[in-house]
Amino acid sequence: MRYAKGILTMLFLGAVLLIPPRFQLSTNQQIVQEVDCDAGDTLTEALEAAEPGDTIRVTGTCTETVTITTDGLTLVGEGGATIDG
Repeated sequence: MRYAKGILTMLFLGAVLLIPPRFQLSTNQQIVQEVDCDAGDTLTEALEAAEPGDTIRVTGTCTETVTITTDGLTLVGEGGATIDG
C-alpha cells in the first residue's frame, strides 16, 4: 500500500510539472495590449477584448469615439498618444 501511494504521488507531481506555465498561472496573468493607431490599430478593438486588470499601451492618434465598459483597466499613452473623438 505504501508503495502504491508513492507511485501515485510521483505520477501526480510529474503531471503537474508537464503542464505549460501559462495554464498554471492563468488566473494571475496580466495582458498588455499594444495599440498603434497610426498603423491602423483601433483602441475600440483592444477595449472590447480587454479583461479586468489588463493594460493597453496606446501610440499614435486614435480618431474614434471610445467607450470603456471593463473595470480595472490601465491605459498608457506613449509618445504623445492622442484620442481624437
